[in-house]
Amino acid sequence: MSPRRSPRPRVSGRVLITGNAADIVGQLTEGARREGIELIDVDSTEKADVAIAAVRSSSHSTLALGIHTLDAVSDYIAPEAPRLVIAVRAKLSIAPERLMGPLVREILFQVAVATGGLDGAKKLRTARARFGSALLDAAGLHVFRIGRMRVRPPRD
Repeated sequence: MSPRRSPRPRVSGRVLITGNAADIVGQLTEGARREGIELIDVDSTEKADVAIAAVRSSSHSTLALGIHTLDAVSDYIAPEAPRLVIAVRAKLSIAPERLMGPLVREILFQVAVATGGLDGAKKLRTARARFGSALLDAAGLHVFRIGRMRVRPPRD
């Protein structure tokens, strides 16, 4: 790493990765295991410190579907955990492997901002981070940081 580049923020704690965008979920899971990040699943008795839902929908709002997905697994997520929704367009214009670098950087940035892991000066994005975000947007991937989920009463 060059002295001019700051170290990449790290995710500490347990991470839950779920969703119906199997290619993105698979790539994120594989990348998290390579980085040594502890992953949990919905069978675990522990609660996740970070929750990520990667969803793809062609007929409904992907953001609404992502919120619904996170709501469905809310019993496995800690109350103050950052929740991210990765909305995937029906057809990506770039192969998922090529998007993993910018996607991981964006996820780490969003988690660091949500958990207070960055100081005030670091919250501003570098030109490289803005370029990566624009690349994800052009390819059809959008990363949303969601606040705490409120419990909805069941419908009658």
